[in-house]
Amino acid sequence: MACLACHAGRGMMSRNDWYETIACALCGSREFRVRYRPERELADPKEAISASHGVMGTQQIVDCSGCGLVYVNPRLRPEVVLGAYQDSVDPEYVSQAE
Repeated sequence: MACLACHAGRGMMSRNDWYETIACALCGSREFRVRYRPERELADPKEAISASHGVMGTQQIVDCSGCGLVYVNPRLRPEVVLGAYQDSVDPEYVSQAE
């Protein structure tokens, strides 16, 4: 298996380091209610972001307690998403582009 979530200066990240808890992008509240809990745990961040084969049910969906915005929280850290995109190959997407 390839490096799951490497980025400059930190090397291999553990699964717990993949996520960050964020405030609501609309009102800034850090309070939320869980709408949907993940049905399964990611083995590799690439599973959540594949253009044609993303695995559903791997992220928690919440409602902001302040304004009601629905969003993913915690979310994959930007460097994890970037690393997953850089390391991934999506054969279905490539074949459509050719």
